[in-house]
Amino acid sequence: MNFKPAVGETGGLPGEEIAVSSPGGRLYIWNLDKSNVRNFPKDLKGYAVTSPLLINLDGDKEDFNEVVVVSKKD
Repeated sequence: MNFKPAVGETGGLPGEEIAVSSPGGRLYIWNLDKSNVRNFPKDLKGYAVTSPLLINLDGDKEDFNEVVVVSKKD
């Protein structure tokens, strides 16, 4: 599977971050300076079947995006 990275503001360091899901079941988010965002990578409890989507689901005023990835267990 080929997953595309998503770029957007997730609340890490000031500026945008890069999110990537892996077929091995991990979600990675890096700051643009190549450091990991705190508390990442995350175990998806299954394997990723989509690229990550960065979207402001809760409409907070900070404009931080939540990260959505669909994963599947065998």
